[in-house]
Amino acid sequence: MDIRKVTETFAVSPQIEVSDIPAIAEAGFTAIICNRPDEEEAGQPAFEEIAAAAKQAGLATFSVPIASGMFGPQHVTQMQNLIDEADGPILAYCRSGTRSIMLWAFQEVTKRPRDEVLRDAALAGYDLSQQL
Repeated sequence: MDIRKVTETFAVSPQIEVSDIPAIAEAGFTAIICNRPDEEEAGQPAFEEIAAAAKQAGLATFSVPIASGMFGPQHVTQMQNLIDEADGPILAYCRSGTRSIMLWAFQEVTKRPRDEVLRDAALAGYDLSQQL
């Protein structure tokens, strides 16, 4: 598991496994957002499996599945609503974390200066200077 803290209340990760859920809960996250469609890649756990394990650990789960490079304004709005309504720190994941950080950045840049958003993304290991 490779959790990359972006802000005090938001982090991203490449694909998580069911076995990662206890550690995610222990790290203080209260919700998980999946930005990856089921069956995108052979062997990836289905969102339903992640959600069931998360529920047992007391975590909320949400799915905003997006095929790589295929998201639009509705996905950014969904992500913004989930982040705005969250009751604690969120971990968002996809195959590499890139879709999740991009969705975060696109909604975040409406609230804060672009340079700050780019800095936070870069500190998490993502260069979004070409996307924002």
